[in-house]
Order: sequence, then structure tokens, then C-alpha cells
Amino acid sequence: MKKAATPVAEKKTTARKAAAPKAKKAATPSPEERYRMVETAAYFIAERHGFQGNSTEHWVEAERQIAAMLGE
Repeated sequence: MKKAATPVAEKKTTARKAAAPKAKKAATPSPEERYRMVETAAYFIAERHGFQGNSTEHWVEAERQIAAMLGE
């Protein structure tokens, strides 16, 4: 006769939290790259306004947009 098998206790595993993804620090653009970014943004702002208005205001708005985009 076969011996009755004794139930084996299940191993309990502890749940692990998923590792939080590490935020990658965006590379800071060089001054020349940043200038080109602002220049391009200012152009599109001016275009949106039909190339009317103050170009300095367009530039300042572009600088604000780029600074916000870069997290500055």
C-alpha cells in the first residue's frame, strides 16, 4: 500500500513594488542650440500673429516657452 502524501505548505512570497523609473535628466542644450530653439519659436509666434506686432515681444514669449519646456 502507498503511503498517503502529506500536503506540502505553499511558500509565501512577498510582493515587491515595481522599481520607480528613474527620471532621465534631459541634456542641457548649448547656448547656440538654445538660441536656435528660441529663434524658431519666435518665428512661429510671429507667423501666428501674421508677422504683425512687436518682434521683441515675440522673442520674449519664445524665451518663456523654451525655458518652460527645458524646465528652467
